[in-house]
Amino acid sequence: MSINRFTTDDFRVLAYLYDMRAPDGKAYVTQQEVADYLQLNRATINKIIGELKSEGYIQLDGTHNGRYILTKQALSVIRVFKTIKQDERCCADE
Repeated sequence: MSINRFTTDDFRVLAYLYDMRAPDGKAYVTQQEVADYLQLNRATINKIIGELKSEGYIQLDGTHNGRYILTKQALSVIRVFKTIKQDERCCADE
């Protein structure tokens, strides 16, 4: 069984923003791009981004829409799940 079965849409959005980061650390994506990629509606993405922001996982770049900055808290969460996912692959090979 894959860890993906247990992750929420909130984490999927956060992980997508992480994967889309540019060298400057910002994710340059629109909510519609996130919605299309994750096959969710834009209203859901808007709600999740609002929650991630209010809970301190992301910050919005105040100069432009569609620029998201992941906080240290978000990076810690992502790293934990990526470690679990790597461990899962190792165990599957045994």
